[in-house]
Amino acid sequence: MEEAFDQAFALNAELREVNDAVEKKNLELDDAYQKLKTSQSQILQQEKMASIGQLAAGVAHEINNPMGFITSNLKTLGKYLERLKEFVSAQKGMLVEKVAAEELQPLREQQKRLKIDYLFEDGSDLIAESLDGAERVKTIVQNLKSFSRVDQSEVMDVNLNECLESTISIAWNELKYKTTLEKDLGELDLLRCHPQQLNQVFLNILVNAAQAIEKQGRIKVRTWQDEENQYVAISDDGSGIPEEIQSKIFEPFYTTKEVGKGTGLGMSISYDIIKNHGGEIRLDSQLGVGTTFTIVLPRHQDEAEQEQTDD
Repeated sequence: MEEAFDQAFALNAELREVNDAVEKKNLELDDAYQKLKTSQSQILQQEKMASIGQLAAGVAHEINNPMGFITSNLKTLGKYLERLKEFVSAQKGMLVEKVAAEELQPLREQQKRLKIDYLFEDGSDLIAESLDGAERVKTIVQNLKSFSRVDQSEVMDVNLNECLESTISIAWNELKYKTTLEKDLGELDLLRCHPQQLNQVFLNILVNAAQAIEKQGRIKVRTWQDEENQYVAISDDGSGIPEEIQSKIFEPFYTTKEVGKGTGLGMSISYDIIKNHGGEIRLDSQLGVGTTFTIVLPRHQDEAEQEQTDD
């Protein structure tokens, strides 16, 4: 009987060891699975950004060409109109000198009926407005190229304020209808980074801020630097994030949005991008008050961090 108890005890101990080993292996598999999902999401995001970059290059090229001759033609048309005005004015002066007033009356009535003076005046205004519109299109295209930085995917020295300006321009359609945007951009030195990746982080946070505002609200973008870091703070006065889920915000595939409206990848990828730059994202949020994401980026990365960023 005693021998049977000993065997049972030994067998139980072996089972515990096997269970511990299985549990350990399950934890390792779960960790590997989570890393695989994160890697997959990063690869998908990189492919997405590469596609956006190619699209931006194509759009910029296709728009720039016609906008070039549209702008040129409008400027030429403006010059033609000025010459016509000058000629008509000279012609009018000669007619007044050479032709009797009563004979000119029908011509004056026709000039009034056809609103010739108004056409000249309004024509100049229309050309000026069209040239202004063409310049706006040119700026939008330039901001799109700057945002995607198709030809500048490598690490380079940039001013974060310029990155923010181009990203705000891209996100403006999402922001303009229900937010008032405030900018407090301090003087920043050039920062060595992947600007395309940082633009994606700024875009994610700005769009999330706009979506957190139900009707009308305010978004503030602030930048500053000290001896060690540069800071970008994006604040909104939207719904805020409940304290119990704040720790999950940067987890892959976690989203508070309705099904079909969010992948849960935006903030996790943003977190990884900033981490790979040697920085951090700080979250400060109060339910019903608003949210602030503060991005901290070191001004001087060490060699190990720089190699990781270069990869």
